[in-house]
Amino acid sequence: MTGRDDRGSSLLGLLFVLLALGIMAAVAVSAVSGPGSTTLSLTSPVTSTSAGEPVNVAIQAALTAACVADYQTLSTALQVYSTLHNANPPAGTSWALGVESGSSLIGSWPSDPGHFVLTWNGSELGVTPIRGIASLGSDGGEHPATGCYASMS
Repeated sequence: MTGRDDRGSSLLGLLFVLLALGIMAAVAVSAVSGPGSTTLSLTSPVTSTSAGEPVNVAIQAALTAACVADYQTLSTALQVYSTLHNANPPAGTSWALGVESGSSLIGSWPSDPGHFVLTWNGSELGVTPIRGIASLGSDGGEHPATGCYASMS
């Protein structure tokens, strides 16, 4: 008897998971679709910047997450380089892309010039958002908003 009850609860759990995934997909599609779209509008909340420009919260969160992930990727590559060479790499991007050594630590230098740029000055990794305050030596912070957490949309 217990096997039968387990099957029913497993199917019910699967149904709830599929329902939640469907809702999340609908929200994602509606957030990405542009003006004139015929999709169901389930967009995320929209707030305003200090200049009064609308900012989609979901898009801002995605940009921040991408920036933080890219920063962590470069931070890890810096640690690997420092461990292998007992020194910090030179300023710029060539050390990570294998220009001098022939072996790259990463496939390409991560950045999104429309929203943020990551830089290495030879001693600190920095994040410069398209708008807002840059951060040096960290991915930034929320209060005050700097680096990855500054307004990038």
